[in-house]
Amino acid sequence: MVVKKESEFESDEESEIKSKDKLVWFIGAGFIILSELFLYLSSQKTGSEFGIVQILFGILTAAVITLFLFWLRYLMASNRYSAIIIFLLVLGAVWYGITRRYQGVYTTIFLSVGGILALAYAIFLFVKMSKK
Repeated sequence: MVVKKESEFESDEESEIKSKDKLVWFIGAGFIILSELFLYLSSQKTGSEFGIVQILFGILTAAVITLFLFWLRYLMASNRYSAIIIFLLVLGAVWYGITRRYQGVYTTIFLSVGGILALAYAIFLFVKMSKK
């Protein structure tokens, strides 16, 4: 029988942080797929090319969104209400910026799906931080 030291056990808080990290990575992968699909379908509709530049732009966009969601989690740990206000302002700015460049059904669908995904994560964080 092997007995572990107290320092070898993973605390509940560390386990919860790791599960939130996994959730952010999962959402980040969803944003990569979403942005690449949006850029591909919009290039097909407009007849413009879809190449390495568009692929890298989609990946970079998803990475920035994922980093923002990581930052939101740490901001929410200190002040939930200011984090939600900042999140909603950033979400509105992204929505406005994308609709200034792209218009149409694809844009509305992809912005709605991405917004719902990000909003669901923010609500999840808000509820989890409320329980502490």
